Amino acid sequence: MASPTTSAPQTDKTFGRALQELIRDREEFSTQTGNVNWRAVARALPGVHYETLRKAAASERDASIPLIETVAAMVGVEPTYFLEYRLWAAARDFDASVVGEEVARNNLKRWRGVQRSS
Repeated sequence: MASPTTSAPQTDKTFGRALQELIRDREEFSTQTGNVNWRAVARALPGVHYETLRKAAASERDASIPLIETVAAMVGVEPTYFLEYRLWAAARDFDASVVGEEVARNNLKRWRGVQRSS
C-alpha cells in the first residue's frame, strides 16, 4: 500500500475544524470578533469559490482533493495533514482501476493481515 506513513503532523478532525484551527490566529483571516472570515480565506486561495470553501468547512459538502491540496499549500502543511485526504489516499490504494488489479489485491491481503493481527 502506498499510503504515507510519515511523521508529518496529522489531525483526525474534520476538514473544517482542522482548517479553522490552522487559520484562527492569522489576522488576515479574522473578523473583528475573532471568527474566521471565510470570504478572506477564499480570496487567498487561487481558483476557490467562497461557497465551495464555506460548504466544505461547514461539512455541508465533502472537501475535494484539489481543495484540500490548495488549502494545505496556503497554510503550510502537507495534504496528508487532513483526515479526508488520508482516507482518499487509502481508498485509492484499493481501487483496481487506479493501481491495477494485482496491486489492489495485494493491498487488500496486507490490510487483512494487519486486521487479523490487531
